[in-house]
Amino acid sequence: MSLPVIFQTCAISDPFSLSPLLPATKQTSNNTKQTNKTNRDSYAQLHKRFNLNSGLFFARSNDRTVELMRRLEARLSREKYWDQTAYNEELFFLSHGSEYRSPQATVRVMDIYKFMNSKVLFKDVRHRAVADMPSGGKPCMVHINYHPDKHARMRAVFAYYADGDARALDGFPGGSEPGT
Repeated sequence: MSLPVIFQTCAISDPFSLSPLLPATKQTSNNTKQTNKTNRDSYAQLHKRFNLNSGLFFARSNDRTVELMRRLEARLSREKYWDQTAYNEELFFLSHGSEYRSPQATVRVMDIYKFMNSKVLFKDVRHRAVADMPSGGKPCMVHINYHPDKHARMRAVFAYYADGDARALDGFPGGSEPGT
């Protein structure tokens, strides 16, 4: 299987030295019990749509993840489709009828301060004192995915974390436009 890869991630430290690597997050149920004064025993189907950024993820090899990757390979080889959208659709499309069964891969979200994206870094983290950071102040990886000037920001992230230049991020706005 070969999928195109675009590198937009700065590795600051070894991600495999973290324990636990993928902490469990809250799980939501597809069936939510409705509680109201008229009928306390009625149920409603609830569908919440989550979108994950596929630029940085860890997939543990098992039957479910292999099936997910096979589906992605097949879909992206026959359709002109954005890989991130296909990833989210294949991962979260619910089983239905007798003809479609989801890959049933388990999803957990990594610590956003250890595996952060550029939005978290430039809009929030850089304005905090290191002592106020839940992760101890230094991420494992930063995915430069939120801003158009990726190369310049990636260089600044390395200067900030690897070289200790406390002012390396100062020249960039929080968003994509000056003043944000």
